Amino acid sequence: MRNILKRSVTVLLALAVLCSALLMTGCSTPKVAITVDGDDYTTGEYLAYLYNTFYQVYMQGSGGATPLYYYEMYSTDTDVWGQEYTHKEKKYDLAGYIKALTEESVVRQVAVKRMMAELGVSLNEEDKKALAEELAAMENDAFIDLGFNNESYARMAEECNYNESGLFYTLYGKGGQREVPETDVRKYFDDNYLSYMIISDSLLNAEGKDMTDDEKKAVKEAFEGYLAMYEKDKDFDAVLHKFEADEKAQSESASNQTAPTDSAPTTAATTTTVNNTTTESDATTTTADDHDHDHEEETETEEAHNHRVDVDSSNEGNDNLEKLIKEMAFNEVKILEYEDDNKTPTIALVLRMNPEADRGNDEDGNPVDYYAEQVEAILYSMKFEEFNKQIEEKMATLKVEVNDKAVKACDPYEFRKAFFGEQ
Repeated sequence: MRNILKRSVTVLLALAVLCSALLMTGCSTPKVAITVDGDDYTTGEYLAYLYNTFYQVYMQGSGGATPLYYYEMYSTDTDVWGQEYTHKEKKYDLAGYIKALTEESVVRQVAVKRMMAELGVSLNEEDKKALAEELAAMENDAFIDLGFNNESYARMAEECNYNESGLFYTLYGKGGQREVPETDVRKYFDDNYLSYMIISDSLLNAEGKDMTDDEKKAVKEAFEGYLAMYEKDKDFDAVLHKFEADEKAQSESASNQTAPTDSAPTTAATTTTVNNTTTESDATTTTADDHDHDHEEETETEEAHNHRVDVDSSNEGNDNLEKLIKEMAFNEVKILEYEDDNKTPTIALVLRMNPEADRGNDEDGNPVDYYAEQVEAILYSMKFEEFNKQIEEKMATLKVEVNDKAVKACDPYEFRKAFFGEQ
């Protein structure tokens, strides 16, 4: 289940325990780094927040972006720490950017706490238990090498990973002060959730140009064959395996015909969509490993569902494809033509599925209730913009005092050295 508001501290904790960084020299004093609305954050607590932001931006990749460490590890011409980043119309290097986001995070969490107090909201017992269990799992002085102690980490973990989500779902969830009617939640699900299986191919040739009429005809005839195969056996996985086998054979044939020179390729580039991930490849250079899947080693459940795509169409996605899928009935299969996210003309065989059907059983052997699993994510999509606006309004009322000496002494690059050593 997607729940952007609630993040587990487990990964952060595990990574920190593995680190052997040098102490963050200069960060033990002054004692207070930032004060928000009279609420003091020690330098250690600020460091815990800084570490959390560093992990999200550098190690994890914020907003679904590629983690910055990846560029630093694998790109020789990318200086991620020296290049420019923009936040609220101000320019920063990476260290300054992380610090700006960290300060904003501290202020945001104080705003959340003020709202919780005003609305009489506290963490529910489930969240309290989860937090206590995660913190209890920490080793003594787990973060000392990073410049802060367990108590500082515990404060950050509660505020960043539990308070905001607790406030949101207490307000908008069942029985909340701003409870969203179940009929509205259900309508959102029915209107926006799509579930389907798909194979797709570009209608451009290997040079990225429009195919000739004969080339398009050959591709379309191949997809007509995949459609006929599905209509005969009703087995989309088998069709996808056939598609991949054909693609592999085409690639090998093209490789055998291509001399070891810079001669132009003669077969079309392809785009394969599996598990909601689209991979583009030149058919003349595709290897057998690019599209092969070891289906014999998959579990029965994975075999049944491993090519299923589930999306909330109100979020970012391919509007052209999703519009066409919405026009299809459940269990209908069609050949669709559309432009993908890169404006590439694309052909696809799509089977639309009922989002709630064929979900298998849970660990107790009961049928999975997919709709119930998605309620929190639906509430988030429906109400987060409204909720976020209220937090930002509260943030604007808070007095913020930053101890520049303390903040300057705390360098997020030290965290980078903790993971990877000197650059």
